[in-house]
Amino acid sequence: MPTAKKPSPKTKKSEPKNKKQRKLEKIQYKSFRLSKRIRHEAPPLPKARHIFVDTVRLLFKHKRLFVGIVLVYLIFGLVFVRGFDVLSSNFSETKSLVSEIFSEESRLLIGTALVGVLFSNASQGSSDVANLYSSILLLVTSLAVIWALRQAHAKKKPKAKDAFYSGMYPLIPYLLVLMMIVVQLLPLIIGNAIYTIVISNGIAVTGFEQALWICLFAASALLSLYMITSSIFALYIVTLPD
Repeated sequence: MPTAKKPSPKTKKSEPKNKKQRKLEKIQYKSFRLSKRIRHEAPPLPKARHIFVDTVRLLFKHKRLFVGIVLVYLIFGLVFVRGFDVLSSNFSETKSLVSEIFSEESRLLIGTALVGVLFSNASQGSSDVANLYSSILLLVTSLAVIWALRQAHAKKKPKAKDAFYSGMYPLIPYLLVLMMIVVQLLPLIIGNAIYTIVISNGIAVTGFEQALWICLFAASALLSLYMITSSIFALYIVTLPD
């Protein structure tokens, strides 16, 4: 008798070799659009008081470094911002006036008062060129302080001269971010100018009109604040190497 054929087993469907696994789409942040809050995987930041205490300890631990930076800033400010105009007739008049008030025995008090007048005059620029020098000096000192803080956190022992020399390499990116901050301040500046013109010229008379212009000014201020909040952090981020 002919043997019955065994039923052939059902062949399994061949699965594709390069089968892609399904993944959730990453949430991306988009400016000026409502989006879900992006959860950060890093641990939470310490509290503000802890950061403040740690910063004070760091500054006190490296006090020679930061005192040196402050002294360099004061000396260059005295020479380039104010120049030798601080030793003018006003300073001589102040010296004679203080000498008349105090006795000859109080020379230490007189000297302290004159030093205070000297540095207070030095902080006030007398011309546009002095204001330009003051801005450049503030920019250079800011970069030096950022570099010094980063080196101090890395448990290194830099010197003040190293801060002014090695901390200047991110000058161009730092200036570009500053220019961007100025551009981001334009809504606030324009809104303030329009609000001042409207109020001073009596264009907005009723309370409703004034409230409306105040709301427009507040909206322009919030727009600038919204853009600047990230750019302020960018000032420190661009100072990182590479």
